[in-house]
Amino acid sequence: MKPLRLTKKQRTLQKEVSALLEFLRVIPDLTTVKPARRTECLTWAKRELITSAVLRQYLLMDEHLNNEICWQFFPRRTYRELWRTKRFRAFSNYILDRLSLLPKLDFVRARIHLPERFYKDIRDLNALRNALAHSFFPENRRSKPKWKGVDIFSFAGIGQFIKDTSDASTFFFARLRRQRKDQA
Repeated sequence: MKPLRLTKKQRTLQKEVSALLEFLRVIPDLTTVKPARRTECLTWAKRELITSAVLRQYLLMDEHLNNEICWQFFPRRTYRELWRTKRFRAFSNYILDRLSLLPKLDFVRARIHLPERFYKDIRDLNALRNALAHSFFPENRRSKPKWKGVDIFSFAGIGQFIKDTSDASTFFFARLRRQRKDQA
């Protein structure tokens, strides 16, 4: 296998990412970890990775909903054009940034045909995100964090979660592509 040829910036970023992973203790290399703490270290790393995946999908879904809302109020204009206007900046900063996911979802559902499974998945995503974001030890909650009945901290749970939220995301990306074609 050929060695990677990285630019100076890429090498710097690679070192930063490695340092961050080590600093955050999200490392599979257990050579520096005491034997008594290895299980704890791996469990923590797994929790951190899964929690970050859920939060990433939540943020992406929030962005998709923002795009749909913007299209309703500011059709046929690009974001580059919109960000130059005070009206859009005010809309973004004082309306979109202050709305939580569920009111955005309900508005979008009222304006477009959103398949029921995506609507339900986004609602479930919101509940899962809340369970993970508002509990340091979500696995100790009376109701364990699950995705469609499966423990989110299991490979099956996170795998199904990623598939379902990716399907919803694909739906919104397809709409965005159509909207951009309409602008052209």
